Amino acid sequence: MKKLFLLVVLLFSNGAFAGLIGSIEHTYGSSAFTPVFLANQGCDTKNANSLTVKDNSGCQRFVDLFDFSAFNFDTIEYFQLDLTFSSTKNDTCFFFICDYESWHVRPAASTTNAPASGLQSLIRANGITQQSFFFTADNLSVFADIVDNKKFYLWFAENSLGNDQFNLYGANLSLHGTLPTVNDVNPVPAPAGIALLSLGLLMLRRFKK
Repeated sequence: MKKLFLLVVLLFSNGAFAGLIGSIEHTYGSSAFTPVFLANQGCDTKNANSLTVKDNSGCQRFVDLFDFSAFNFDTIEYFQLDLTFSSTKNDTCFFFICDYESWHVRPAASTTNAPASGLQSLIRANGITQQSFFFTADNLSVFADIVDNKKFYLWFAENSLGNDQFNLYGANLSLHGTLPTVNDVNPVPAPAGIALLSLGLLMLRRFKK
């Protein structure tokens, strides 16, 4: 029992634990959040409550920035990206030969640095759909760069032929990892620690008497 109590005390005194650090939510639409890239040759369309993402050639690709530099953390173990979207199943068929629409999430470390491999597919659906994606150092090659820069850039990739599009309603990025220890946030001065130790020894002597 004493060992268990000591373990609990050490865990709480250390203050480091893995959990939710914070989240950033972007809601797309004409009366809501608007990515900065739309002002720079963007071909995507703003709707009342969504954004139509297009893969037309010659256009500025969709790029949205999630800046988490204001969050206080020790380490980040993984990112969770929750998307709400629709119309990712607009297939084109000619005489029983179909070109299937194929959208993927493509996280990036900047507007120019995004991996071409390890992409995660969006569910093919016509109606409004919600889907969660998880990114770690094991499945995302630019994970360390994103953590170091404290900026998560959201890209999309589409692998079918022709020009395709889908509707994006919202994106929520959650950061999971380790918070700073108590000692890092509010260190106890050495004189105060010595005083507390002396007080404890004094009370122990009185208890023995």
